[in-house]
Amino acid sequence: MFSNSHSLKDTLFDRISVEEISGILLRKIIKDNNCVACIVIDCTNGESIEIIASEGIEIASFRENKKDSLLQLLMECYSRYPNPHIHNISKSKFWSDLTRVCNTDLWAPRFIYLPVMARKYRFIIVLFFKNDIVQDISNRMRIDVMDYANIMSYFFRINDVEKRLEVVEGYVKEVGHDIASSVQAVIPKLRNIRKGVFTEDLVLRKIEEAEDEIMSAFRSAETLGVTIDTDYNINTGSDFYISEKIEQAVKLCQSEADEKDLRLNYNPLTQEKDLVIWGDEKAVLIAVIQLLLNAIKYSNRTTDINLDIKDSGDSVEFSVTNTGTVISEEERQLIWMFGYRGSTALELHVNGSGIGLFTVRKIVRAHSGEAGLTVTGLQKNRNKFYFKIPKRDIISCPKLYRK
Repeated sequence: MFSNSHSLKDTLFDRISVEEISGILLRKIIKDNNCVACIVIDCTNGESIEIIASEGIEIASFRENKKDSLLQLLMECYSRYPNPHIHNISKSKFWSDLTRVCNTDLWAPRFIYLPVMARKYRFIIVLFFKNDIVQDISNRMRIDVMDYANIMSYFFRINDVEKRLEVVEGYVKEVGHDIASSVQAVIPKLRNIRKGVFTEDLVLRKIEEAEDEIMSAFRSAETLGVTIDTDYNINTGSDFYISEKIEQAVKLCQSEADEKDLRLNYNPLTQEKDLVIWGDEKAVLIAVIQLLLNAIKYSNRTTDINLDIKDSGDSVEFSVTNTGTVISEEERQLIWMFGYRGSTALELHVNGSGIGLFTVRKIVRAHSGEAGLTVTGLQKNRNKFYFKIPKRDIISCPKLYRK
């Protein structure tokens, strides 16, 4: 289809938009394969699908229920019939909706479903054709679709890198500011201690304050390393009591909680203190700290933040529950994405880069666990962020060393 695809990319990139490039490629696919229309779906994240391009069908004309009928049909194909095939849609609601917005008199009531992967991106190409053409999935069609996916993934990758760099740049600035603030707070204390300005009792207190500031700077730097590592995995693991990590996190975050008069409550039972997990001890501490700092940021003043740990059978569950901002249903999944900042964070001008919860999920998934959010309360402002990590005796260490 595109014998000199690299040259094509280099030439077009400087002249027209990605949408225009997609349109040119799709029209060529349609023409060369005797089709009448085409839809492109992005299913990279594996949890949802999104229509990103079309030719011959005006997707914008599919409002709410009509678009839903298309997405439902594609989700069915994606989950039940994942391999390339010709799909009959004559009795589907989508075909009924399609006939209302397109002149489908000469169209066959079926489409060709072609999944394709290029780099880390997963696409589904759906091709429609005329009724009088006996169509099959030819080698040429497969090659054309693969060429399209390869070229589009090139531009997707550029966009992803640009967005990621913007977020990381903001986060690095934030971390740099935190470290600089900690150093500025520590130096005067140390100088005054050396000069003998403080009494003996006050010296110990100032040393503790300096230690907290240094640990805060260290925490910020260590979190940065995990966050920007796109291939983060567990290189070295050990058995440890997760309760000890929670107690350590409470101590490290106490000063932030005191600024808003928040009470941090953590009172585990004896058997809960004995729960052991295997993994990256420092990373799990970072995950606990990030959930706690998130709760502190978005809690109403003078309220309680409850930290809990429990035995959940095959796993150990840690949770942080606070009373604060209302998180809409739409945002409850989005807030775990890299660089995403919720509407409340923007409205209240809360400091942050949209990386904390993303880092939590990254760490937890590396431990074969899961992270999530449940919302309760009459005003839907009682938020419980949690993660579950398999117990030491449930999971095998080699499973965690995966790429």
